[in-house]
Amino acid sequence: MLEMRYEKTPRRDDRPGPLEHLRSLVRHEVAVRQPRAVGVVVPGQVEEPNGIVRGASNLGWRDLELSRILRGDTNCPVVVGHDVRAGGLAEARAGAGRSKPCFIFVAIGTGIAAAIVVDGRPWTGAHAQAGEVGHLVIRPDGDLCACGRRGCIETVGTAAAVARRYAAITGRQLAAQQVVERAQAGDAVARTIWDEAISAIAQAVVLLHATVDPDVVVIGGGLSMAGSTLFAPLRDACQRLGAAPELEIVGAELGDAAGWRGAAILAWDWIDDALGHD
Repeated sequence: MLEMRYEKTPRRDDRPGPLEHLRSLVRHEVAVRQPRAVGVVVPGQVEEPNGIVRGASNLGWRDLELSRILRGDTNCPVVVGHDVRAGGLAEARAGAGRSKPCFIFVAIGTGIAAAIVVDGRPWTGAHAQAGEVGHLVIRPDGDLCACGRRGCIETVGTAAAVARRYAAITGRQLAAQQVVERAQAGDAVARTIWDEAISAIAQAVVLLHATVDPDVVVIGGGLSMAGSTLFAPLRDACQRLGAAPELEIVGAELGDAAGWRGAAILAWDWIDDALGHD
């Protein structure tokens, strides 16, 4: 049986914070379900073979031995992966990347990052940072990013940025989807913020496509649920930036569920390896 439960991620300065909240969730689920293995995926720079989070700016984590901590809490094998690479893995196994020798999975939500998937496996890069386009600076005098720089793509082109920027200008606290709806209804402030978000995402997509030359670019994450409101202007923006005519952009078949499905796949693969299955 497949069950889902959504929990709001605490902010890095909340008490209890993200780590304490995660530990409590994992302890509870392991006690109730007694799994053979647990998969956990997080954003940032993740050293997957050792389960160490080298840096997760949005969570305030650095050099965190997450697998060891959670394994100690649960006495259960815990596989730690990168959230977007796990999403790319899930799309390769059961989504828009099936049968694609090479594709790029771009997840847009609280942050923005990409997984470069070759022959069904996400490529990590030499320092576990492949695809971390969210912290490319596009506005040197722009808003402060959680990473400490100013004007990163994440400060403009994410769901969190859309909501935050609208609130800063109007004083109204709306979810990103509500801001997008207001943009479609003629709200000039919302329209400007949405257009700038599309432009930032397009810069990331065009750069990745020009560098990797994939079969297809798959867009996932919460913001991808905007559908044609996102995809039509994004394709136009990419063309204005001189994208190659071969650029194909599609939505993730797994929607915003690719990340947690990828976490389950990581745990399943660990079990298969432990049992010696091919």
